[in-house]
Amino acid sequence: MSADKDKASAGNSIRQRDDARRERDEARRERDDKSTKLEVSRADVDVLKATEELRELFIGVLAHDLSNPLGAILSTADLMLRRGALPEVEYKATAHIASSAARALRMIDQLLDFTRSRLGGGVPIRRKPADLAQICRQMIGELQASHPGRDLLLDATGSCTGEWDPDRLAQLVGNLVANAIDHGDPDTPVRVRALDEGPIVVLEVSNQGAPIPPDLLPTLFEAFHRRTGGGPSRGLGLGMFISQQIVHAHGGTIRAQSSERERSTTLTVRLPRSAR
Repeated sequence: MSADKDKASAGNSIRQRDDARRERDEARRERDDKSTKLEVSRADVDVLKATEELRELFIGVLAHDLSNPLGAILSTADLMLRRGALPEVEYKATAHIASSAARALRMIDQLLDFTRSRLGGGVPIRRKPADLAQICRQMIGELQASHPGRDLLLDATGSCTGEWDPDRLAQLVGNLVANAIDHGDPDTPVRVRALDEGPIVVLEVSNQGAPIPPDLLPTLFEAFHRRTGGGPSRGLGLGMFISQQIVHAHGGTIRAQSSERERSTTLTVRLPRSAR
């Protein structure tokens, strides 16, 4: 009887050891499977990252190479327009060429800024004394010339000077006002405000028209984003992204508010007067 018990006990021990071995083997296989899947996922991420960087580099190189011939086209067209000896039909055609070349160059500048921001860690700026109110007046004057039927109104209050990159701020104001023109009702004004708030200068650009849907507001400043509603946009969907990059490069903030009840959209930029 005792021998049978010993045999049974030995059999149980063997089964327990076998069960434990199987559990260890199963756990080891699961760890190996997870490790393999993790390595594959990391490899996939590396491939996607390399592909994205190569795509952005290609965009930058292409945009840079296109800027020279387009610049030559624009310069030639501007020269022909300034000479003023063209018949009416040729003058209109040349003006159209100049306008289209200028728009294409703006798109190229946006692509180059996009590539720099993604590969180089942000939009580069060169700070020097600048007046935001004066920059607004200049950009509104330029945009008014190309949109003679729109009311572009400026309200500047107090001192709006600071240590900024004036060229980048001109690009920022141009982007925001052009966006308001594109998406606002054509028979309503675009309102621009430059406000003195002590160590901060505030820029507001507002338009009346179809509001931005709430679900699209969080993506407004993403690259290649396009709003729905309003007038047609001929851009690349990079204007708001680059505007945000310019603001961030100056240590500022930008936000969008859109009201269904008031049918209005306001973009608000807050810029420190100097580098922090």
